Amino acid sequence: MDNLLKFLIHKLRTFDGQRGSAEKLLTAMNEQCFVDYKREKGKKLISQSVQHSIMQANEQKLFRKVYFRFLLLRIRSKISFMALQKRMTILELFATTIYNNYRQYERLGILAHKQSDSITKKEEEVFKKLVSGNLKAFFREMIELHNSYKRNKMLTRKLSVMKLMEDEEQCVEDITYKKNGIVRTKRIDLQETNEFMNQIQQVTNKNKCFDIFNNIRRGTSLSKQNNKKFIKTKFERNFKEIIIRKIKLIIGLKVMSGITFVRAIMKKIDLQKELFIMDIEEGLEVYIPTELSQ
Repeated sequence: MDNLLKFLIHKLRTFDGQRGSAEKLLTAMNEQCFVDYKREKGKKLISQSVQHSIMQANEQKLFRKVYFRFLLLRIRSKISFMALQKRMTILELFATTIYNNYRQYERLGILAHKQSDSITKKEEEVFKKLVSGNLKAFFREMIELHNSYKRNKMLTRKLSVMKLMEDEEQCVEDITYKKNGIVRTKRIDLQETNEFMNQIQQVTNKNKCFDIFNNIRRGTSLSKQNNKKFIKTKFERNFKEIIIRKIKLIIGLKVMSGITFVRAIMKKIDLQKELFIMDIEEGLEVYIPTELSQ
């Protein structure tokens, strides 16, 4: 099934299920890479072999992300179906499963209750929210706690204006961050980045999709012709065991206490990352935070 999905994505050249929908996005990515290559190498022309290698790299990078995006949608559909069966919200399903799994480990004696000097009062309060059943507050404070840890990794962020010529200026942002214990510095051309992001936004019709989603959510654009019947699939399997098995793989068996249990979740599950748009300059993923706290 996975190989068939990869084949269809490459054959249809799609990122949303429609044939050829990725062509314009690939063109925009390739043009940006050509400009970056010329600037970096100080050349005015690019050989066909270099162009071909850049185009192939961008194609593989994009379609790989599309593939993982569809896998993510498949997992989300399973989770949504399980929540529908149990008549729960997604937050209630996650929190209940995490709490039940923690209690199961506790009954089996796998969790060794040891207090650590590094445990903060904030982390204690977060875990108490889960134990007391205050699910919305638990997830909201988990995200706030996660954001505070993420801010510690971003060391400095500085905006500056560089003068290129007498009448020409360039607005750049210098970011110093820590990754894998190594301090790194990155310079971003804000004007060029914004233009490229606007170009991608126009190609992907992000605003249009958002408007359609809001219309569907409000029930203004639904019609009987668009309604599809539910098809019985493998979703009828025991999803509770699947979710518990996934969480066991995520947190492992080295959890020391309820507080470090929360820490393990925060380290292994990033509640704010959505894959799709990539950083052309360094080939890194750019993550768009989602408002999960609402």
